[in-house]
Amino acid sequence: MADRDDYHLILCRARQSAVTDSPDAKHRAFEEELLALLTSDGRTTLTVAPHLIDLTPDGLAIRRLRSLDGNLIVLSWLPARATYWLLRAAGIEGHRESETPAVGTRRLLCLDLRKYPDPAACVEAICRIMSAAQLPATEGGKPAEAELLDESTQPRWYPVIDYDRCVNCLECLNFCLFGVYDLDASEAVFVDQPDACRPGCPACARVCPSGAIMFPEYADPAISGDATDETKPPSDKSNKPSDRLSTLDRLVDEVDDLDV
Repeated sequence: MADRDDYHLILCRARQSAVTDSPDAKHRAFEEELLALLTSDGRTTLTVAPHLIDLTPDGLAIRRLRSLDGNLIVLSWLPARATYWLLRAAGIEGHRESETPAVGTRRLLCLDLRKYPDPAACVEAICRIMSAAQLPATEGGKPAEAELLDESTQPRWYPVIDYDRCVNCLECLNFCLFGVYDLDASEAVFVDQPDACRPGCPACARVCPSGAIMFPEYADPAISGDATDETKPPSDKSNKPSDRLSTLDRLVDEVDDLDV
């Protein structure tokens, strides 16, 4: 456990929808009840941000999240593994629950709100994480106030790299037709132009031999980062050169068929 026992909660909302019975509208109702439960006794500090994948690196929300101190518990509607690497790519550092952080460093724990049947179950999970910290309530047990980060966003679609898996083979860089990837000063591949990615295209994730590339909102859990077996890469890989070339040709065709 890090030597800092304070926890700051970050709730990343779902995208808003004008359709009352849409999944996003139901997510918003879940969020409101969750906020009421989390702020009821003043035991936590809480920041509410827009949908995580839609935030830009130089925007208000990401800049504010970078400034937060202490351990972070991030609640979002995305797979926890994808959320973790989204935050790391945005410069928000921390160790996961499965890792042993060095003294003076913090935890960065990500919870997928889709995994909980109701807000109360989510609060129970948060309390289990925070139990060792024994955070004091605010004076008189007054409800806490959530910090709301109001930032205008647009839906975004781009890849997220899991650097625990990435072997820097450069398959993604060589395959991508849109200039999304580049190399940094250490010759490591990174997502340089995320908004150049073709909306709905997950082809580079299918090409990646180590399953290191995620598209958090894609339906296939092996590509979204939501797979139960996180050591297993996407299933349509082959070590045979002929099969691999056939797969690449098929993926290029799929990209060509996508709408701009």
